Amino acid sequence: MRYRVMFTVVAALVAMLVSATQAQAFLRANVTGYPGAFGSAGYVPNIEGGVCNDPAVYSQVGYTCAFGPNNNKFYYDQIFINGFHATSDAYNVTQSITAYAYLYKWNGSTWVAWRTANMGTCPNVAGAGVQRCNWARLAEDQIGNNCSKGYKSCIPLFNNLQPGNSYNVYLRVIWRNASTNGILGTANYLPVDSSLGAGGPDIGCQRSYAYATGRCVSGYYQGTYYITLK
Repeated sequence: MRYRVMFTVVAALVAMLVSATQAQAFLRANVTGYPGAFGSAGYVPNIEGGVCNDPAVYSQVGYTCAFGPNNNKFYYDQIFINGFHATSDAYNVTQSITAYAYLYKWNGSTWVAWRTANMGTCPNVAGAGVQRCNWARLAEDQIGNNCSKGYKSCIPLFNNLQPGNSYNVYLRVIWRNASTNGILGTANYLPVDSSLGAGGPDIGCQRSYAYATGRCVSGYYQGTYYITLK
Protein backbone atom coordinates (compact mmCIF):
# COMPACT_ATOMS: atom_id res chain seq x y z
CA MET A 1 0.00 0.00 0.00
CA ARG A 2 1.38 3.35 -0.99
CA TYR A 3 -0.16 5.60 1.62
CA ARG A 4 0.08 4.16 5.09
CA VAL A 5 -1.41 5.92 8.06
CA MET A 6 0.62 5.02 11.13
CA PHE A 7 -0.68 7.35 13.78
CA THR A 8 0.98 5.79 16.84
CA VAL A 9 -0.36 6.23 20.32
CA VAL A 10 2.66 6.38 22.64
CA ALA A 11 2.54 3.55 25.13
CA ALA A 12 3.09 5.87 28.06
CA LEU A 13 -0.28 7.55 27.52
CA VAL A 14 -2.88 6.91 30.17
CA ALA A 15 -5.82 5.72 28.08
CA MET A 16 -9.23 4.25 28.49
CA LEU A 17 -11.87 3.02 26.06
CA VAL A 18 -14.98 5.14 26.00
CA SER A 19 -18.18 3.12 26.29
CA ALA A 20 -20.39 2.53 23.30
CA THR A 21 -23.02 4.81 24.79
CA GLN A 22 -20.57 7.70 24.73
CA ALA A 23 -18.22 7.89 21.76
CA GLN A 24 -18.74 4.59 20.00
CA ALA A 25 -15.20 3.24 19.61
CA PHE A 26 -13.18 6.42 20.14
CA LEU A 27 -10.24 5.97 22.50
CA ARG A 28 -9.81 8.56 25.23
CA ALA A 29 -6.18 9.32 26.03
CA ASN A 30 -4.01 11.99 27.69
CA VAL A 31 -6.73 12.48 30.27
CA THR A 32 -6.13 15.12 32.95
CA GLY A 33 -8.36 16.50 35.66
CA TYR A 34 -11.83 15.02 35.71
CA PRO A 35 -13.20 15.37 32.17
CA GLY A 36 -16.91 15.26 31.54
CA ALA A 37 -18.51 12.68 29.31
CA PHE A 38 -17.77 12.73 25.60
CA GLY A 39 -20.30 11.36 23.16
CA SER A 40 -21.46 11.21 19.58
CA ALA A 41 -24.83 12.02 18.11
CA GLY A 42 -25.10 8.52 16.72
CA TYR A 43 -23.91 9.11 13.17
CA VAL A 44 -21.68 6.45 11.62
CA PRO A 45 -18.89 6.99 10.81
CA ASN A 46 -17.84 10.05 12.81
CA ILE A 47 -15.01 11.35 10.59
CA GLU A 48 -15.76 11.25 6.86
CA GLY A 49 -13.51 11.79 3.88
CA GLY A 50 -15.14 13.54 0.94
CA VAL A 51 -14.62 15.15 -2.43
CA CYS A 52 -14.79 18.91 -2.81
CA ASN A 53 -17.94 20.30 -4.32
CA ASP A 54 -19.80 17.11 -5.07
CA PRO A 55 -23.15 17.87 -6.72
CA ALA A 56 -25.30 17.45 -3.60
CA VAL A 57 -23.21 20.09 -1.82
CA TYR A 58 -22.46 22.84 -4.32
CA SER A 59 -26.03 22.84 -5.63
CA GLN A 60 -27.18 23.83 -2.12
CA VAL A 61 -24.37 25.73 -0.38
CA GLY A 62 -22.07 26.69 -3.23
CA TYR A 63 -18.41 25.82 -3.59
CA THR A 64 -16.68 24.83 -0.37
CA CYS A 65 -13.18 24.53 -1.87
CA ALA A 66 -10.96 26.33 -4.34
CA PHE A 67 -10.94 25.23 -7.96
CA GLY A 68 -8.08 22.93 -8.90
CA PRO A 69 -5.98 22.82 -12.08
CA ASN A 70 -7.89 23.78 -15.21
CA ASN A 71 -10.70 25.10 -12.99
CA ASN A 72 -11.61 21.57 -11.93
CA LYS A 73 -14.10 22.05 -9.11
CA PHE A 74 -13.80 18.39 -8.09
CA TYR A 75 -10.01 18.31 -7.82
CA TYR A 76 -9.45 18.81 -4.09
CA ASP A 77 -10.63 16.64 -1.22
CA GLN A 78 -12.21 17.47 2.12
CA ILE A 79 -13.05 15.99 5.52
CA PHE A 80 -16.23 16.27 7.59
CA ILE A 81 -17.06 15.32 11.15
CA ASN A 82 -20.45 14.21 12.36
CA GLY A 83 -22.16 15.42 15.49
CA PHE A 84 -20.52 14.92 18.89
CA HIS A 85 -20.77 16.52 22.31
CA ALA A 86 -19.03 16.90 25.65
CA THR A 87 -20.86 17.46 28.90
CA SER A 88 -19.50 19.82 31.52
CA ASP A 89 -16.79 18.68 33.89
CA ALA A 90 -17.80 17.34 37.29
CA TYR A 91 -16.67 20.54 39.03
CA ASN A 92 -19.64 22.65 40.13
CA VAL A 93 -18.43 25.85 38.46
CA THR A 94 -19.48 27.65 35.28
CA GLN A 95 -17.31 26.41 32.42
CA SER A 96 -16.27 26.96 28.83
CA ILE A 97 -15.73 23.91 26.64
CA THR A 98 -13.64 23.99 23.46
CA ALA A 99 -13.06 21.33 20.82
CA TYR A 100 -10.09 21.16 18.44
CA ALA A 101 -9.50 18.84 15.50
CA TYR A 102 -5.96 17.89 14.42
CA LEU A 103 -5.31 16.63 10.92
CA TYR A 104 -2.31 14.35 10.35
CA LYS A 105 -0.95 13.53 6.90
CA TRP A 106 1.30 10.64 5.92
CA ASN A 107 4.32 12.01 4.03
CA GLY A 108 5.67 8.65 2.85
CA SER A 109 7.80 7.90 5.89
CA THR A 110 6.12 9.39 8.94
CA TRP A 111 3.04 11.23 10.17
CA VAL A 112 3.19 15.00 10.16
CA ALA A 113 0.82 17.46 11.80
CA TRP A 114 -0.86 19.13 8.87
CA ARG A 115 -3.68 21.39 10.04
CA THR A 116 -5.61 22.38 13.14
CA ALA A 117 -9.26 23.43 13.31
CA ASN A 118 -10.81 25.23 16.28
CA MET A 119 -14.35 23.87 16.25
CA GLY A 120 -15.62 26.49 18.65
CA THR A 121 -16.23 27.20 22.32
CA CYS A 122 -19.41 27.00 24.37
CA PRO A 123 -19.17 29.74 27.04
CA ASN A 124 -20.94 29.84 30.39
CA VAL A 125 -21.84 26.15 30.54
CA ALA A 126 -23.31 25.00 33.85
CA GLY A 127 -20.94 22.60 35.64
CA ALA A 128 -21.33 19.20 37.23
CA GLY A 129 -22.55 17.58 34.01
CA VAL A 130 -25.69 19.73 33.86
CA GLN A 131 -25.13 21.07 30.33
CA ARG A 132 -23.18 20.04 27.28
CA CYS A 133 -21.55 21.52 24.19
CA ASN A 134 -22.28 20.26 20.66
CA TRP A 135 -20.11 20.37 17.54
CA ALA A 136 -20.49 19.14 13.96
CA ARG A 137 -19.44 19.66 10.35
CA LEU A 138 -21.96 17.30 8.80
CA ALA A 139 -21.53 15.57 5.47
CA GLU A 140 -24.65 15.52 3.32
CA ASP A 141 -25.11 11.75 3.49
CA GLN A 142 -25.79 12.08 7.22
CA ILE A 143 -28.62 14.57 6.78
CA GLY A 144 -30.59 13.15 3.87
CA ASN A 145 -28.69 15.25 1.31
CA ASN A 146 -30.35 18.32 2.81
CA CYS A 147 -27.62 20.87 3.53
CA SER A 148 -30.02 23.21 5.32
CA LYS A 149 -30.44 20.70 8.14
CA GLY A 150 -28.14 20.93 11.15
CA TYR A 151 -25.30 23.15 12.33
CA LYS A 152 -22.75 23.96 9.61
CA SER A 153 -24.18 21.24 7.41
CA CYS A 154 -22.06 20.42 4.35
CA ILE A 155 -19.31 22.82 5.47
CA PRO A 156 -16.09 20.78 5.69
CA LEU A 157 -13.85 20.62 8.74
CA PHE A 158 -10.80 20.57 6.44
CA ASN A 159 -10.91 21.48 2.76
CA ASN A 160 -8.60 22.04 -0.22
CA LEU A 161 -6.76 18.79 0.53
CA GLN A 162 -4.40 17.63 -2.20
CA PRO A 163 -5.65 14.31 -3.65
CA GLY A 164 -3.56 11.16 -3.37
CA ASN A 165 -2.86 11.29 0.36
CA SER A 166 -3.85 9.49 3.55
CA TYR A 167 -5.11 11.25 6.64
CA ASN A 168 -6.11 10.72 10.23
CA VAL A 169 -7.87 13.08 12.60
CA TYR A 170 -7.97 13.24 16.36
CA LEU A 171 -10.02 15.47 18.62
CA ARG A 172 -9.08 17.36 21.77
CA VAL A 173 -11.63 18.71 24.25
CA ILE A 174 -10.61 21.26 26.90
CA TRP A 175 -12.77 22.19 29.88
CA ARG A 176 -12.00 25.58 31.52
CA ASN A 177 -13.25 27.55 34.47
CA ALA A 178 -15.27 30.33 32.83
CA SER A 179 -14.21 32.88 35.46
CA THR A 180 -10.49 32.19 35.76
CA ASN A 181 -9.83 30.45 32.41
CA GLY A 182 -7.99 27.76 34.36
CA ILE A 183 -8.04 24.29 32.83
CA LEU A 184 -10.34 21.84 34.62
CA GLY A 185 -9.70 18.89 32.34
CA THR A 186 -8.48 17.83 28.90
CA ALA A 187 -8.80 14.71 26.81
CA ASN A 188 -7.76 13.52 23.36
CA TYR A 189 -10.04 11.26 21.32
CA LEU A 190 -8.47 8.97 18.74
CA PRO A 191 -10.33 6.94 16.08
CA VAL A 192 -9.89 3.24 16.75
CA ASP A 193 -12.27 1.61 14.33
CA SER A 194 -12.66 1.57 10.57
CA SER A 195 -13.25 -0.84 7.73
CA LEU A 196 -12.39 -1.00 4.08
CA GLY A 197 -14.90 0.67 1.81
CA ALA A 198 -17.64 2.81 3.30
CA GLY A 199 -15.97 3.03 6.69
CA GLY A 200 -16.52 2.02 10.27
CA PRO A 201 -17.78 3.76 13.40
CA ASP A 202 -14.94 6.26 13.83
CA ILE A 203 -13.40 7.15 10.49
CA GLY A 204 -14.51 6.39 6.95
CA CYS A 205 -15.84 7.84 3.71
CA GLN A 206 -18.71 10.05 2.70
CA ARG A 207 -20.83 7.36 1.10
CA SER A 208 -23.12 8.94 -1.45
CA TYR A 209 -20.35 10.46 -3.57
CA ALA A 210 -16.74 10.06 -2.40
CA TYR A 211 -16.99 6.34 -1.70
CA ALA A 212 -19.41 5.63 -4.54
CA THR A 213 -17.01 7.18 -7.06
CA GLY A 214 -13.91 5.47 -5.62
CA ARG A 215 -12.35 8.73 -4.44
CA CYS A 216 -12.17 7.64 -0.79
CA VAL A 217 -11.24 4.36 0.93
CA SER A 218 -10.65 3.62 4.58
CA GLY A 219 -8.63 0.92 6.26
CA TYR A 220 -6.40 -0.33 9.01
CA TYR A 221 -2.64 -0.97 9.15
CA GLN A 222 -0.48 -1.82 12.14
CA GLY A 223 -2.83 -0.44 14.74
CA THR A 224 -3.85 2.68 12.82
CA TYR A 225 -7.18 3.58 11.23
CA TYR A 226 -7.17 6.00 8.32
CA ILE A 227 -8.70 7.28 5.12
CA THR A 228 -7.06 7.71 1.73
CA LEU A 229 -8.47 10.43 -0.51
CA LYS A 230 -7.81 10.16 -4.23
